[in-house]
Amino acid sequence: MRRNWGAIKACALRHRKQLKQTFHCYFNSQYTVKSAAETLGRHANALRQRLETLRKIAGGWDGLVKSPGFHVALWINAILT
Repeated sequence: MRRNWGAIKACALRHRKQLKQTFHCYFNSQYTVKSAAETLGRHANALRQRLETLRKIAGGWDGLVKSPGFHVALWINAILT
């Protein structure tokens, strides 16, 4: 998990903020692309592309075992930063 989260932290600031915002909306919309895309004001395909970018950067965060850990990590990061 640390290695995956570290890959996101290594992104440029603007890109990192977008990726975190995408994670938050996707998780908070109960893993529904359509709902998350509406919240972000993006097309569903654009959100799918961001999620694919996150999969490449963070390496498999979207499994049933890892995704709750990433969700908690996002909340902790939001509190600490």
